[in-house]
Amino acid sequence: MPTTHKYPFITGEDLKAAASQVNLSFDIANIQSSLSLAANDLKDVVAKTVWDRMLTHFNSGDYSATGTTLNDKLVNAFLAPLANMALYHHFIWLQLNISNAGITVVKTDNVTSAFKYQTDEAKDKLMQTAWIETNNLIDFLNENKADIEEWTASSQYADLAKLIFANYKEFDQYHSIDKNAAFYIRIRFIIAEIIKEYIQPRITEPYTIADAVKLIKVKRFLAYKAIAEALLRLDPMHLPISIRQSITNNMSSKHDDYQFLKEKLRAAIDNRATNYLHELDVYTSAKVADADVPEGETQYTKFEANTNPDRKFYSAL
Repeated sequence: MPTTHKYPFITGEDLKAAASQVNLSFDIANIQSSLSLAANDLKDVVAKTVWDRMLTHFNSGDYSATGTTLNDKLVNAFLAPLANMALYHHFIWLQLNISNAGITVVKTDNVTSAFKYQTDEAKDKLMQTAWIETNNLIDFLNENKADIEEWTASSQYADLAKLIFANYKEFDQYHSIDKNAAFYIRIRFIIAEIIKEYIQPRITEPYTIADAVKLIKVKRFLAYKAIAEALLRLDPMHLPISIRQSITNNMSSKHDDYQFLKEKLRAAIDNRATNYLHELDVYTSAKVADADVPEGETQYTKFEANTNPDRKFYSAL
């Protein structure tokens, strides 16, 4: 009976092939906990049912890394995001050695520990690569949605259809998220909450807005408000790289407080969202007022000065 694998890697070399920037040798069993965390990250984004289909094919005996079937391509689409995400979660354990003697780091005559700025950049690059590869996975699912029922039947796919934005790429046009599809899927609940709390009381049918100007104003508000809420609710690892860098670039010294700077950025973005909501309200009010004005006049006509000399009384206040 063939061995059933929990992940689409059998050896450490298999994982290294999907994350080629890593130069180390390890047994796949040594990073099981980090693979589990990475797998959970992906299941949250693309649905457990899609993961199960991929893993079933990997364990079927029919999988070929160079194969051209849809299921072969599905397995291959999971490899790079899973490998890079697993190494991101495992990063601290690549630097530390835990034994009965305590916790140590590598330091010999020929090898010494990397500087913090180097390890910080390396960890960021792992996560950036993981998100880029996750984008590729999601694009693959969307391109083949007619043949991957597990994706179109998932709650993730259904939720995304109710966010007013066409997709993560359109959201990125209103507030940059580095075209991070995984982040967009993670904040789908936040966007849905904002629509329910702020948009539906103003616009009964927010998903069928015919007025192009109003639609742009709605999307602009939604994007900024969603980012502000994401800064409040999400773990920093799930934030787009550019947003995290907006915070860390303002840290002038190691004594700066990350949480304080994150809240400062969140407040600034939330203020922009409030301004955009005000613009939407003003625009909507003006449109309603114009609809009640007789043809040939404007909503301001009644306030215009009338200096007709035939009138017996005239007052200008």
